[in-house]
Amino acid sequence: MKDLMNKVTEAKMAAEANLVARRAETATMHVQANTAKLLRDNPTLMRIVQIFDGQFSAVSEPAARKPDDKLEHVHGCCSGMLGSRF
Repeated sequence: MKDLMNKVTEAKMAAEANLVARRAETATMHVQANTAKLLRDNPTLMRIVQIFDGQFSAVSEPAARKPDDKLEHVHGCCSGMLGSRF
């Protein structure tokens, strides 16, 4: 009986951990979608992100990136949401 109760408790804990992980994934997807919408609707904001990202990456990784890496990454990740406008 004790073994059975331990198994039930383990199953409940695993289910709760799975739920927490799924909620975190959902929150991440919402953040990515909201970011894509902001960048799609505000081209100036996208340019600011590119400028600041270039400044910070120049300090930390001088020759490792091309200037368009950020734009390519955002476009690749969010191309379905951004459509032909970007």
